[in-house]
Amino acid sequence: MTFSGTTPSPIHSLAGQALSRSTHFIRLLNLGEDALFVRAHLIRAARASIFIQTFIWKDDETGRYLAYELHQAAKRGVEVKVLIDAWPFDAEPRLVAFDAIAHPNLEVKFYNASANYLRPSTWGLARAMLGNFKQVNQRMHNKLFLMDGCVGITGGRNYQNDYYDRGTVRNFKDRDVLVLGPAVSEMSQSFDDYWTSSFSVPAEDLVDVRPYVERSSYPRFETRESFDIEGSFDDLDSELADVELVRRRLTDHIFDVPDVEFVADPPGKNKLSGFGRGSVTSKKLIEFLSQAHESILLQTPYFVLGKRPDSVIRKLRRRNPPLDISVSTNSLASTDNVLAYAFACGKKRRYVHKWRIRIFELKPQPGDIMQIMPRFGARLSEDREEGAPGLVETPTLQACVHAKTFVADHHSVWIGSFNLDPRSFNLNTETALIIRDEAVAGAVEQDIERDMHPRNSWTVGKKQHPPFLGGIRATLSYVLPRGLLNEFRLFRLTDCFDLGHGKEPISFLHEDFYMHYHSVGPFPEVNESTRQIEVNLIKTLLGKMEPLI
Repeated sequence: MTFSGTTPSPIHSLAGQALSRSTHFIRLLNLGEDALFVRAHLIRAARASIFIQTFIWKDDETGRYLAYELHQAAKRGVEVKVLIDAWPFDAEPRLVAFDAIAHPNLEVKFYNASANYLRPSTWGLARAMLGNFKQVNQRMHNKLFLMDGCVGITGGRNYQNDYYDRGTVRNFKDRDVLVLGPAVSEMSQSFDDYWTSSFSVPAEDLVDVRPYVERSSYPRFETRESFDIEGSFDDLDSELADVELVRRRLTDHIFDVPDVEFVADPPGKNKLSGFGRGSVTSKKLIEFLSQAHESILLQTPYFVLGKRPDSVIRKLRRRNPPLDISVSTNSLASTDNVLAYAFACGKKRRYVHKWRIRIFELKPQPGDIMQIMPRFGARLSEDREEGAPGLVETPTLQACVHAKTFVADHHSVWIGSFNLDPRSFNLNTETALIIRDEAVAGAVEQDIERDMHPRNSWTVGKKQHPPFLGGIRATLSYVLPRGLLNEFRLFRLTDCFDLGHGKEPISFLHEDFYMHYHSVGPFPEVNESTRQIEVNLIKTLLGKMEPLI
């Protein structure tokens, strides 16, 4: 027996209990395998509806696997709606044409399509940006998965191999949260707001998709084999057929949390105001962080604080100097966005020296990879056994932080799509779930703290200089721009540090820090290369600008 639309899933019973008790059941999805397992089960178990909102849907094995499952759900009578941001979409228009009319129960829309094209030409995109730069640049970064109006998922994951521990080069360390209870109705309302927005265009109405629909000149995907997923998901299918395993993976580690709040930007976000006005989610996040008294723990792919969050940190530091602020983010060797890393790197001096923020940059091949990404860890072990070549610029297999999770005072947790960068504050629309519960906060902290352990991340600290260099640096600062001065290796103010053998981890603020750690330079495991040159040029030439593209 397996769960399906006609065989009740334990998730429906849990959802009913949550609503009857006016509480929420929360299940953290820290592992990519769990996140894919739960989504696939919910699609198969859906009775009435499946609504998905996402920034990216890649035409790879995972994207096709879930597309196949959605087609099967539509065929058995489930209402399926998929809303995808149009900016990064790379599938062929003729494939989208098939999805658009494959079944009456399946609808696909695209958000903010430039000039009403799925894949505009370079000239068409440039013309659209010249006509209305802000509208074209403002993207729908929301992530929602809704089943039967009673089950919701939000977090950082898109639909691509890399988000579910199935990437062949890179895999994302991400986090979603499954929620049952009253907040799901608010999530559903947000989805409806976007679905009915003028920014959302039916796939069949896009200029470069419509001709394929009108001529019926598109490939047909009538069988599982035609989706070209081969045997990639045989292990997952076996697990989904195991009723007791499904029950355990859905109901184990469930938290009962009365205090849950859903937050979402409206479609369009700031369409009538300037870039720096903030939004529903940015204002809520500032409020969330401002209320911290003891500690703030942040996990974010990009740590680029703009003017408003800068102001919040300054006020927190003045109000409460002992406040512990820690950040789990990417190193240059692990990041998927060199531009964002460069802007973050340009602000390290302020973060570390002035604001005493403890920053931990993920190693591309963490020591605890089997716990963080089991499938990735298994592949990494295989490559090592086969004598894979060493590092050139970045490792062949690379882990990358993608989770957007913030914890305040060991009690309140923010899990969503919001990156700590100017795009999320000012441009992209975002979603988040705020969970106020010590047990959930503790579980999230434990997961992030493992990522920050010296086995898995380098610690950013103050570079140790001989005393006489301080006077030379002060003198040169009168004739050279500070940004340029910082590029000289001799005068660099921050470095990455690794823990010495047999030593205990301590803060870079501790007086014995240099007895426990040794410097590995600013960009460990990245050779002198194009990537380093790019970072240094961006820091020096564009350091005062906030990235908008």
